[in-house]
Amino acid sequence: MESMLVAIAVILPLCVMMASGYVMRKCGVLDDHANTLINKLIYRLFLPMLLFWNSYSSNLATDFDIWLVLFCVIGVLVIFFASIPLANKSEQTPERRSVFVQGILRSNITMFGLPVMTLLYAQTGSSIISILLVFVIPLLNILGVLIFEIYCAKQVNWYVVAFRILKNPLIIALVLGILANLLHISIMDSVLVSIKSMGSVVTPLAFVNLGGSMKLASISKNWRTLSKMVPARILICPLVMVGAGIILGWRNEALASILLMFGCPTAVASIAFTQELGGDVELASDQVLFSTVLSVLTVFLFIFVLKLTGMI
Repeated sequence: MESMLVAIAVILPLCVMMASGYVMRKCGVLDDHANTLINKLIYRLFLPMLLFWNSYSSNLATDFDIWLVLFCVIGVLVIFFASIPLANKSEQTPERRSVFVQGILRSNITMFGLPVMTLLYAQTGSSIISILLVFVIPLLNILGVLIFEIYCAKQVNWYVVAFRILKNPLIIALVLGILANLLHISIMDSVLVSIKSMGSVVTPLAFVNLGGSMKLASISKNWRTLSKMVPARILICPLVMVGAGIILGWRNEALASILLMFGCPTAVASIAFTQELGGDVELASDQVLFSTVLSVLTVFLFIFVLKLTGMI
């Protein structure tokens, strides 16, 4: 019963937000142009604020587990390299191949995993997964830039790749947050409140905009691809990584962090990322939509089984 309530408490608000966006589109309040502008606003302002706050407010000194960090980093790299041949075999165009890899690789840790972890373990859980975010999110963004450059650029210019990585607003925000954290730089309370408030906008704005960008006509076109991407994201990745974590001896908060790091639906921010870097936005939106809806069941089942067996 507790596991069901956790899943409902996290997923139901997100579904309401998406439904609200869909209604706004039907009423003419949102359209493709508005969706594009909102995605850019999320990518360039609100999400960087959220990531800065997470990295700045994390307790790196007491909650840092180097082995858990290495496990998650290696897991991300394994998923990245394993998904490339699958994308090459499944898709014909570079725009869809890049989205295929990203859809499997990028999980909604910030807007999905962190709230679930907080419900499971309160402040302790949110601190552990926030520290993992400090290391995993830059890696995800670096790999995301690389995969779009490799597939969507006619000729890969590694100087351009390096420049894009360095100027990525998400990476800049994380690096600044980590440096401010490590150097114990004091920031005015009023400034921190503003940063946190802008970061809190990400979840409702991103999910409302996702609902507003839903085009059900694209589902039939993308169904074959989605039937591979969605199970890979919300079933295969968590099964493999949680299984490996159990074998290596992690339990409780650490194992729950692994579950949510690799078992969350595809990140909503990947839509803005796709639009910014030149991928198939419709496919990216459908992947986020279906993985989010179906993760209601998969995350619930994972939490239920792990709680039942005393693993978390």
